[in-house]
Amino acid sequence: MVSDREILEAALFGFQAQLKEVEAKISEIRTQLAGRTAPVRTPEAAPKAKAGRPKTQPVADIPGKKKRVMSASARERIAEAQKRRWAAHHAKQGEN
Repeated sequence: MVSDREILEAALFGFQAQLKEVEAKISEIRTQLAGRTAPVRTPEAAPKAKAGRPKTQPVADIPGKKKRVMSASARERIAEAQKRRWAAHHAKQGEN
């Protein structure tokens, strides 16, 4: 009887073969688009991108910069205005 491990290894082997075929086709298409040979970029060769926004220095830590403070009433006004804009947007979407 075939074990789960053997099935998984066979699946992995098959998927790796498919990946090589797809990468070859991608390379061929890039060559046709560029009119020259294009290097094949594999996921391992691609630079690792970090998720999310880049880290920045907080304004309070920058010399000569003061942190901007917004009052609670100003935050409430902004929130209410945004809610009105979204309500208008959704009402307009419902008309279409």
